[in-house]
Amino acid sequence: MKGEVDKGLKFLETTETDWQVHFSEKDRWQELLRVTLPHTNDHVMVFNDVHFLMASLGAQETDASQRPLEGLCDVGQ
Repeated sequence: MKGEVDKGLKFLETTETDWQVHFSEKDRWQELLRVTLPHTNDHVMVFNDVHFLMASLGAQETDASQRPLEGLCDVGQ
């Protein structure tokens, strides 16, 4: 069994660069914000609200961060 694990790890090491995605971190956060922004007032699940907040914070959009943050505060009360 150990031999198979070693083979798998070696395969991962040799193909690691093929799996790396090259993108601008700022662009990625902006794309996530674009997708999540229409749903920031849905409040279906706290899990979603937290992730919407993370997307807006990652995109450094202070105004967009306020909406999910207020929703989370309302749920907490």
